Amino acid sequence: QRIGRSSLSILEKDGAVTYFLGTDNYFKHPKGDKQSERFVLTSLMENGHVRACDLEKAPLASPHRTLMNWRARYREDGPTSFFRKFDNPKPRVMTPEKVAECATILAGGVHPAEAVRRAGLNESTLRKALTRQAIQLGFLPRMHIVHTSGETEGQIYIPLVNQALAVACIALVLVFKSSSNLAAAYGIAVTGTMCITSFVYFFVARYTWNWPLWKVLPPVLLFMVFDVTYFGSNALKFFDGGYLPIAVGVWMLFTMATWRDGRRMLAESFAQRTLPFDLFLEDVKSTKPHRVRGTAVFMFSSPTGTSPVLLHHLKHNQVLHEQVVMLSIQSERRPYVHPQEQLELTNMGEGFYRLTAKIGYMESPNVPTIMARATMLGLRTTPETTSFFLGRETLLTTGPAPLWRFRKILFALISKNAQSATAFFGLPPGRVVELGMQIDL
Repeated sequence: QRIGRSSLSILEKDGAVTYFLGTDNYFKHPKGDKQSERFVLTSLMENGHVRACDLEKAPLASPHRTLMNWRARYREDGPTSFFRKFDNPKPRVMTPEKVAECATILAGGVHPAEAVRRAGLNESTLRKALTRQAIQLGFLPRMHIVHTSGETEGQIYIPLVNQALAVACIALVLVFKSSSNLAAAYGIAVTGTMCITSFVYFFVARYTWNWPLWKVLPPVLLFMVFDVTYFGSNALKFFDGGYLPIAVGVWMLFTMATWRDGRRMLAESFAQRTLPFDLFLEDVKSTKPHRVRGTAVFMFSSPTGTSPVLLHHLKHNQVLHEQVVMLSIQSERRPYVHPQEQLELTNMGEGFYRLTAKIGYMESPNVPTIMARATMLGLRTTPETTSFFLGRETLLTTGPAPLWRFRKILFALISKNAQSATAFFGLPPGRVVELGMQIDL
């Protein structure tokens, strides 16, 4: 349908809404995606393609005041602000402040479930939100995460966590057989949590809230007097079942450290093989490989150098797309990144672009959304002509990396069973190309 006297036309078909400027496909989003609808309509108004009075008429029927509010938000917070909720009067997001509140209540000797309840949270939500943050910070592999609420960002469901808890509960019942036999394990688990929480409270207060030592140490030392006393009395029951939470904690710490160290070794291996982009661009200019229509997006963890997947693709296929985007997603050590700081687009010349996306550890990376927002930075691309290239590494454990052989085997096993990058980054499966390569750690 044509909108007013403008060149804008809107087509609704097959569950999608497509916006045309004349005969050019300007933008496309799923039907019912209100955030994308506000984003594209406001950008069209700001760029002079359509007037507000045209959007007030059917079929959009958007009130004039609403359109003006969108334009004000666009100018003040940037175009990507439509994909974030700043105006929720009662945020129920799992924030660091909520976690710190739980830590403070726990340090007073309250049961963990009761501490979570007093902080206004759900225990399952807290457990899964912490798991998600560990994934974003690089301490756990990718897992399938399901958002079960459109209002509460921290309300998520991780099937693997629930399945692991189910297996653990059944195993505990079969091994200990009665709740009285679990008393020793329960005592060490609770008092150990209290001690750890006191340490966490110290670091949060000292390095996040920037409290001076004279203000931090008195409450921490007061908590530790009771926490260490309780833990010491329960430690006498270590061989009566108290070994269980200690063993589980040590194994989880070992697994997370192995994943972190393995990823670091893998990044160093890639860095050694990375070709400086200037040399690559000179080679492209001299050899002039055949260019095909469309956009190719190469996922690359480093914001510098040339993507190994891009080199692999050019070596075997001897062809490049007209527009090549090297996308790097960086996880920041803060919960959220302001929309105006999230994206950085650099034109490298010869149809090459470097796109860097920064996300907080409480945000989920979604590549199609990132690409849609990049259009406001000058990147001309459409979902129908965009292909995504990923690398699928086969890890060998016979290399020179300074890791124990057992840790290499564990890292390779975890990496093999991690969630695919296609699902984790929200890529359309029909537009993903995976290139395999062997890496000797």
